[in-house]
Amino acid sequence: MLMYAENENRVFPPWTPDHGGGPPCLWEFEGHLYAHRWQEPNVNFLKRILTVKRFAEVLAQAVERLVGQPEDDAAAPVQEDSPLCTATVEARCAELPQMLETTQYSSTMLAWSV
Repeated sequence: MLMYAENENRVFPPWTPDHGGGPPCLWEFEGHLYAHRWQEPNVNFLKRILTVKRFAEVLAQAVERLVGQPEDDAAAPVQEDSPLCTATVEARCAELPQMLETTQYSSTMLAWSV
């Protein structure tokens, strides 16, 4: 979700009336105990850890662990696409924490700017 446009995601193909689909929404909030937003310590943690470098490291680890598994066919191309999507990943790594700390109500429609 950090690399691809919604209808271009290799792992989560677009929604269809017959099969559902599409990527999950990273900022969707279903909590009922707080102020319809992520708690500040969680957002602060994400701000520290969510970087392009860390994204690439975790992606490489995932691809390595999936070698020989059925998901390998999907994981390897994502890693190959990664260098082409660096600017998008960088923008979204900065934007996601801002979206998560935004109070969200059913009428609030958030979307990536990139």
